[in-house]
Amino acid sequence: MSRLQNRLPRQQRRSRRRPHWDDVTLVDPLGLEVGYRLISLVDSAQNGELLGRIKSIRKKFAQDIGFLVPVVHIRDNLEIKRTRMWSG
Repeated sequence: MSRLQNRLPRQQRRSRRRPHWDDVTLVDPLGLEVGYRLISLVDSAQNGELLGRIKSIRKKFAQDIGFLVPVVHIRDNLEIKRTRMWSG
């Protein structure tokens, strides 16, 4: 036991414990919202490839860099307004 811990009251020494992953609230750090016209990109029933591509990119990044990118939470948002695409 270290000198610093000896100075703490006995009750505080007992309550000190190492942090654990269960103490952390998980949040979706990466998210993607798709509008109505883009749902087909993520819907496997419509041959959407976006989910597979994101999975492949995360796997390749983890292999090359050694860092696991958090899961990308994808959801539809029917309130996204349709915008005119820019044409050059």
